[in-house]
Amino acid sequence: MESTYFSNRSENINNQTTGQNEIKQVLVVDDDTTIRLLARETLEEAGFIVTEAADGAQGFAVFESVKPQVVLLDVMLPGMDGFTVCKKIRNHPDGSNIAILMMTGLEGINSIQHAYEAGATDFITKPINWQILGYRTNYMYRANQAFTDLRKSEAQIRSLALYDNLTGLPNRILFRDHLEQAIRQATRQNNNVAVMFIDLDQFKDINDSLGHNAGDKLLREVGQRLLSVTRSSDTVSRLGGDEFTLVLQNTPSLDIICSLAQKIMDTFSEPFVLESKEIFVTASIGVAVYPGDAEKADDLLKHADMAMSFAKEQGKNNYKLFSPDMQIKADTRLSMQNEIRLAMERNEFFLHYQPKFNTMSGELTGMEALIRWNHPEKGVIFPNTFISIAENTGLIVPLGEWVMLEACRQNMAWQALGYEPIQIAVNFSAIQFKRSNLLATIQRVLKNTGMAPYFLQIELTESSLMEQSETIETLRRKEQPIRLAAPSSQKAEEGGSIINTLDILQKMGVSIALDDFGTGYSSLSYLRYFPIDVIKIDRSFVWAINALHGSEIISAIIEMSKKLHLQVTAEGVETEYQKTYLINRGCNELQGFLTGKPASAKDCLKYFTKQQKTVVNE
Repeated sequence: MESTYFSNRSENINNQTTGQNEIKQVLVVDDDTTIRLLARETLEEAGFIVTEAADGAQGFAVFESVKPQVVLLDVMLPGMDGFTVCKKIRNHPDGSNIAILMMTGLEGINSIQHAYEAGATDFITKPINWQILGYRTNYMYRANQAFTDLRKSEAQIRSLALYDNLTGLPNRILFRDHLEQAIRQATRQNNNVAVMFIDLDQFKDINDSLGHNAGDKLLREVGQRLLSVTRSSDTVSRLGGDEFTLVLQNTPSLDIICSLAQKIMDTFSEPFVLESKEIFVTASIGVAVYPGDAEKADDLLKHADMAMSFAKEQGKNNYKLFSPDMQIKADTRLSMQNEIRLAMERNEFFLHYQPKFNTMSGELTGMEALIRWNHPEKGVIFPNTFISIAENTGLIVPLGEWVMLEACRQNMAWQALGYEPIQIAVNFSAIQFKRSNLLATIQRVLKNTGMAPYFLQIELTESSLMEQSETIETLRRKEQPIRLAAPSSQKAEEGGSIINTLDILQKMGVSIALDDFGTGYSSLSYLRYFPIDVIKIDRSFVWAINALHGSEIISAIIEMSKKLHLQVTAEGVETEYQKTYLINRGCNELQGFLTGKPASAKDCLKYFTKQQKTVVNE
């Protein structure tokens, strides 16, 4: 048997590569030494590196070793014939895209048909026209490369169509396909399928603070952590934004599903390192299970999404299993959302005002504006029914602007009647700070109503401010007072920081009150880092004055506030004992049913005309 050898002639090396520096290799398999020699000379002149083999078995072995782009294969070979070699190459994992030119001296259509059936790309008859062999082989090479490139492009297009470009995870299309397959399989096998809908909490804040590159890195790492806690049979997908899904097949019990949900939250408890900073990220998870919660893929995803929304509404960083009442509540919310829009158009909202009194002088110091809804069918609706829906839909922005405008107008109307000026307090949502040009809006309202900034008080809940906890923690470590304001309102709002905006408002003269203090997750030690003027003790602490340790908590809050030079307002005061206790402990203002219930602007006139000292101190 003749030996195989390789040619590496330096004079042809420049012609033996493509424009992309890819080596053009051809394998010639023939038992005729003369044919191999002539083929070598011809093909090397055409720019190929030529490898030879003298029989079928050797030819297949060389193919596996070299993996050429083109094979010239004689039909009549000793041992393993050319047809068999051709079939073996085609069945090889690397042989599907190889160009195979079969050389045959057999006459008749049968041998040609046999060659094509074996997988030949083309055939050439002997005697060979050596003048055109080089051109023909190059043509086959280029055509084969074009086909290979097309296959690669198709694979890339498929990847782009079915996989998320950022994380490499299946996208929404492939997720849905896998979910439908899982449902079909579960139907046949009488199993269940669970879908988890995972949404990161405060992802937008991370993007705004650290930039989109950090946000992208976070999403990639989230995908990897999800893969690390799931089985190979499960499908982890990214639907878009900060939304991920899991398809869990053959889940025998809800306990196992809940255990995985908890495991996911636990894996997020480890910080993510972004821009050399340790960032803690939480997630809200919703779960829906086939067939109990839904039988169709779209409905299953919708219900998992719905459960996730309920998890987010109930404090985030937890998981919820779908239940039918969620659908009822969701339908109610949608209906309420539409009704809120109509109510704004029909002027169905109105304000009541609740007075606040100075504990030392007994004088009226301010009013808090409280929104009400005069529903044409349901009567008066209180804000706890519709404010959360307005926040989730963004309607809180125009609604909040209307409340501020109406409250400032009313305050100026009282002044126009000759009463002593007071401060009007308006409740604000964190969404108003994030989604509206708030500084410009407040300045416009003050200008249009003619009210001085120091007669406006903004009330913001503790939880809204604590969304800035990462910034606060950084400043706490540096022991620097918080003053993050930009030189202009535009720059502050572009930065998206609630704290920056509040700092500018405070410098304008607007009073900042921290509402519902004690109900969130802040610390008294954090208060010195916030640009606030007033602490409003939540009514739950006032009501607990008689309870064990209740009075000690109130005393501690008031004492700490004094040290930080903050005013203290107690809300929810309903008994004489509560009033007396708060006054004796140094509380600055009282607000509650004992001193004055929320009332219309007209009914509130009595608080202006009455001797206020008797309201508090009588």
